Parts: sequence; structure tokens; C-alpha cells
Amino acid sequence: MAEDAKDLDALLGLNERIGGGCSARQKTEDRLQYFQTPEMRALGLPFSAAVRVEDMLYLSGALGNLPGTLKLAEGGMAGEARQTMENIGAMLRFCSTSPTWSNARSCSPT
Repeated sequence: MAEDAKDLDALLGLNERIGGGCSARQKTEDRLQYFQTPEMRALGLPFSAAVRVEDMLYLSGALGNLPGTLKLAEGGMAGEARQTMENIGAMLRFCSTSPTWSNARSCSPT
């Protein structure tokens, strides 16, 4: 965990920008906000679907599962891809005051 925070501090450039006697770790935690929908929380999944760092929202690991379940959407790859995009849209609406796709900066399917 401490190593992850160190990597995040380096990524955010906090080591160079922080002043006033505060630790980089504390400043990093102050800037992070984790999101998990009530449906995801009910499944007991151990991760967040989104993390906000200042005014940037990061989403990762979206799947084509039906909301509130671990069951993949029907229709093969096309159905799962459509459901994945619906799940991303739902997460954007849950996390954001301006949930539009036009605000998206990058999408990298792997």
C-alpha cells in the first residue's frame, strides 16, 4: 500500500508541488475520492469502479456484466460490449455532475 502511494505521488508530481510541511502521502489521500455504486457494493467486490483525483475521474475494469450481478450480458461479444458502454455511462452519471461522453479524454480497451 505504501509503495502504491509513493508511485501515485510520483505520477501526480506531488513531491515537487507540495509545500507547507504536509506529507505527500496525506496530500495524495486528500485528493482521492473512490466510487462504487450501491449495486457493486452489494456484490462485495474489493475494488472501486472509479477514482477521482482533483477534477479528473478515472474508470477502469468495466465489464459487460448486467448491473447488480456478475452475469455477462447476452449476445456474445456485441452484447457484452454494449453492456460495458452502458455500465461506463452509468458510472459517469453516478460520479459526475456533468456526465457526458464529450468530456472523455481517453479510452483504451485492452
